[in-house]
Amino acid sequence: MQVTFTFNTDALQRSRHIQIGLGKKAPYNIPPDPIYNPVHSFHNRYATPAPGYPFSLVTLLHATAVKKLGYPGSISRFIKRSLLITGGLYLALNPRHPDLEIRKIMGDFASGFSHDFGVGLTLLAISDMFNINFDNLNPIRVQGTKALDYATLLPNNQGLLQIEAKGVTSNESRNNARRSIYAKKQSSQNTVVLESGKTLTHTQVIKLGIIVQAACQSKTPSVNSKKKGQTQIRRGLIEIIDPTPNENLSNLPNEYFTASKYYHYAGIALFSGLSQIAEEFVLRAQSLIKGIHRDFELQNFRFDERMLWQRQNRTLVGVRWQPSDIPLGANDVWFYQAADQDILQQILRYGEFPETHAYHPEISSIDQGNLAESMLPDGSYFGIGTYQSKGLTFESPF
Repeated sequence: MQVTFTFNTDALQRSRHIQIGLGKKAPYNIPPDPIYNPVHSFHNRYATPAPGYPFSLVTLLHATAVKKLGYPGSISRFIKRSLLITGGLYLALNPRHPDLEIRKIMGDFASGFSHDFGVGLTLLAISDMFNINFDNLNPIRVQGTKALDYATLLPNNQGLLQIEAKGVTSNESRNNARRSIYAKKQSSQNTVVLESGKTLTHTQVIKLGIIVQAACQSKTPSVNSKKKGQTQIRRGLIEIIDPTPNENLSNLPNEYFTASKYYHYAGIALFSGLSQIAEEFVLRAQSLIKGIHRDFELQNFRFDERMLWQRQNRTLVGVRWQPSDIPLGANDVWFYQAADQDILQQILRYGEFPETHAYHPEISSIDQGNLAESMLPDGSYFGIGTYQSKGLTFESPF
């Protein structure tokens, strides 16, 4: 028996617009303080009467997979997981919906992917909102107390940004998410320890909650959840809240985090099927955390030519795969996961990271007919289509 889904490149590539709402009532409202100007500007740019925040499904799948693979415990397990993140979320989301909706046929199974799309859209929006390089958004290590999900230092030493990402599928779940973020924010500290082991702190701290709600089956999500939505219009929503924090601020020096960069690019290497490079990046990060000198390895790493692909004026290296445990035809759907070879070589040889930029929706994706594509500023590439490339090596997810 086979379960099949229709495939439409345009549905993956087209620009979708999801509603934007700000928390307006205490204790979730966004303060008028100048440090929150990027939040208010983001809201003014994309909220009604604008159609909403633009994104594409292919970029959402791409960003979600890369960010969820940055801190591997088992390299081989995480390669398989990377394929299942993109493939599973692709099957869970309804491509025919105007913006964001879980497929009804998937039922409770699909709701398990809500956190995934919450992370993906949150980090894309935050990068755009604060003009933060996508590879600078780093997970926070949980150390016995409640902590938010991600943190980064804002550009030009403007402050420390901490973010909690939530993905939900109902108004009730969104209410619960607000309360959960409020509780986390009250107990979280103004000095955070990243997964890389580095400490970030600042005298100015923003703690934002981002709740991404996929369209409900019977209601339209609204900023005021007491209002009943119209059954004939179902849309998703990004709600931004800022629960009132504790006032204790720490005045310790700021510190940048090379180890976190290594972990981010380890995730990209795994995403691209390059487990040996991922392991090297993890070891480099660990040596930085422990303050131990370690000579670089793999500086002259030779990439398998079968994994190379010339695309978008770049040499990509990675894998292609199909979401099936049996061989499919060449014209069936293919997934492509890769990275810019030059960027990986630069990091391997010299420990130097590329000069990246913030994610902005208008420059993230490319229209190529039968192949929906996404290239993020960190040099990672993701594509889905009925196009079979002559490059990238085949990898089975099973």
